[in-house]
Amino acid sequence: MDLLIGLAATAATAVLSLMTDGPLRVVVGSAFIVFIPGYCLIAALYPQREQLDMAERLALSFGTSICVAPLLMLALNHTPWGVLLIPVLATLGSFNVIMCIIATVRRSRIYPPARYALGLPLSRPSFHSTRVWLQALSAMRLAFALLAIGVLVYVTLTPKQAEEFTEFYVLHPGGTSSDYPVFLRQGEPAALIIGITSHEAEPVTYTISAQLQGKPSAVELQAPAGAAVQTSPYSLVTGPIHPGDTWKHEVRVTGLIAGEGLKLEFLLHAPLLRDGYHLWAALDGGGDVVLQLQESRGRMQLTVHAGANAIHHCRIEAWQDGTLTAHHDFSVHAGGKQRLTLRHPPGPTEYRLYDNGTQVINDSGVLLNLHLWVDVR
Repeated sequence: MDLLIGLAATAATAVLSLMTDGPLRVVVGSAFIVFIPGYCLIAALYPQREQLDMAERLALSFGTSICVAPLLMLALNHTPWGVLLIPVLATLGSFNVIMCIIATVRRSRIYPPARYALGLPLSRPSFHSTRVWLQALSAMRLAFALLAIGVLVYVTLTPKQAEEFTEFYVLHPGGTSSDYPVFLRQGEPAALIIGITSHEAEPVTYTISAQLQGKPSAVELQAPAGAAVQTSPYSLVTGPIHPGDTWKHEVRVTGLIAGEGLKLEFLLHAPLLRDGYHLWAALDGGGDVVLQLQESRGRMQLTVHAGANAIHHCRIEAWQDGTLTAHHDFSVHAGGKQRLTLRHPPGPTEYRLYDNGTQVINDSGVLLNLHLWVDVR
């Protein structure tokens, strides 16, 4: 009877999991994951009545399920199907069926009175028996197992905020991340693939712009018809791109000025606050500086590592809508390290860093940027 109940619960859970969603699916699937697989396994391992009592079977069922289910999911993760709803239901369901078959075969080989059968002990325990202490220990194990299940259900039901970020990349027309064009003919377009994948929390409209040697007017950027909106000769608007979706098209890039070793930049703009983004620049004498941005909180953490033979007199500025909102002057001795936090009003911010009077960071507020070095002839 207990094995039939386990199989019926497996079938019912599979159907209800396909028909429900959200927290209700979690509640329905909790027993399917944290109890039934362990119970079926214990039934296959201990077919005799005297091997384990009811409390021990329940405690071991919870504990074993907590171990078995993650191992099955780990194995499933290395298959082509992955850890998705239907493969998970099929894997756990198959495991339960196989264990029930093994338990049935093993029980059939045991004299009926000695087989384990579903039932509840109704006799009043004697506190003078050593068996009572064993039952108390089993009850404690069961309590700890139930506590673990409660924690697992709470963690599962508690909403978790996934990491939010955007992928921005440039590929060779053949779809590879190598063999980029290094020579362009002035006035003639060259093909490149530009891709954007959004992992943000909401649909985002992105703007892609290009500039050559820091001049937007020195380059033209053109996407296929219908792929983006052309807002200027050097900029495109794409989207809105929904979370998990990708915009990927071949674009035409045309250099309008000639020169060698020119910096061809692709800039990605978005109405998103840059939290967790980093700006980096090299300093004279082998030093460097890193800016870690938290625009939504109105703060930026700056870390300077000075070179061994250079003294740095620096100034960091924060600009918002063309207005200087915060600044700080500091010095770092040769071989030293300086860390400070610059606070400003929350919102989109552009940062400028000067080292010994020379601007080393001129932030344009872009979300991401990429560049190639090309010769235009």
